[in-house]
Amino acid sequence: MIKRLLYLEIAVRNLQKSIDWYSKILGFEVCRRIENEDGPWCQMKTGSDDSLALWQDPNGVPAQEHPNQQTFFPIFQVDNLPQVVQELSAKEANILEPIRERKGYKITTIADPDGNKLQLVEVTH
Repeated sequence: MIKRLLYLEIAVRNLQKSIDWYSKILGFEVCRRIENEDGPWCQMKTGSDDSLALWQDPNGVPAQEHPNQQTFFPIFQVDNLPQVVQELSAKEANILEPIRERKGYKITTIADPDGNKLQLVEVTH
């Protein structure tokens, strides 16, 4: 079902300021940057295959100001997201949203028993 931890996503207040910090202070390099209806997003890598993603709310509201909003999301890669969602639903997993299709990927959010959000992504490009 789960192939691997694809990256860890961090909700940030200012995407460019965060990109600058992760680049200059920690040595990460931008490998992918997009902006769509979900807001500006950037994937950054170290010298290895390890990566993290930075995401800014398109409405300008930082996750840190929402009492029920996580600021870190583990993102797991799967091969066939609709099939995985169907299997998880049969196991009574808490599926929080329908699958969203974007250019190059499909994504959904689920929750563990404590309400921690996890995202599942099928890369389609």
